[in-house]
Amino acid sequence: MGQNTITLDPDERKATSIPEIEKEYARLDEDWLRFHYKLSIWLVIFTFIIECLLSLIFVRTDLLSTSVPIYIWRFIAVPSILNVIFLAIGTAVMYSKRISHQGKNGGI
Repeated sequence: MGQNTITLDPDERKATSIPEIEKEYARLDEDWLRFHYKLSIWLVIFTFIIECLLSLIFVRTDLLSTSVPIYIWRFIAVPSILNVIFLAIGTAVMYSKRISHQGKNGGI
């Protein structure tokens, strides 16, 4: 059985160098980090809108077992405030110069 060997000309060898691969990996990693950050923003907005729409349905169909102010406080205000706080923490981590890229990947 013969061994298959692949020979690369110098230009191809330069294109497949380890620094180039690491650079491409870092770019992809940064893109994924930004994607997850943007996704978290949209999820906070989407969750707030859906919860508001559900509250309208619950109020109009008399499905509430508590008063409207307590429902709004418990199911809209507090979760939305917490989501915004966590989003602010994520934003601080995302744009921090002190936190390494690996730390950002674990934090967001």
